[in-house]
Amino acid sequence: MHAMRPAPDAAIVDMRVGGGPVIDRPGAAYRLLAPGLVWLRHERLAVLHLTRDRRLIAQQLFEGRAADIDLPARTILARALDVGAAGIVLAHNHPGGDPMPSPGDIAATRRLVALLGPVGVLMHDHLVIARADWTSFYLLGLL
Repeated sequence: MHAMRPAPDAAIVDMRVGGGPVIDRPGAAYRLLAPGLVWLRHERLAVLHLTRDRRLIAQQLFEGRAADIDLPARTILARALDVGAAGIVLAHNHPGGDPMPSPGDIAATRRLVALLGPVGVLMHDHLVIARADWTSFYLLGLL
């Protein structure tokens, strides 16, 4: 099982995007993020910051280890507030090939949802991407 643990972490990429694509479905997020996640041998977390109409305005990438990654909730929240995001989409890869979220993935995502909610930032989805398949917390009914 893969575990996602909350911890402070510096993003390896933190960029602002002007007039980015609309990410209004799980498939749109998958098509954008899969090329940078699917073949990695270590876990990576991608965070898409979105406007109210779900247009991409910023992206963060965080590096993990072979079998897990920290979920830097406070860093994600701070960036969401800094860019004025109304919502976010998370995605991370499972190099071992199982696209199902682990109990740790689910718990960390729920903690982040609880942190974002009071400041009005929505968690639209969290994708788990493996080489041959992917899952969506939204489609699984976990959000």
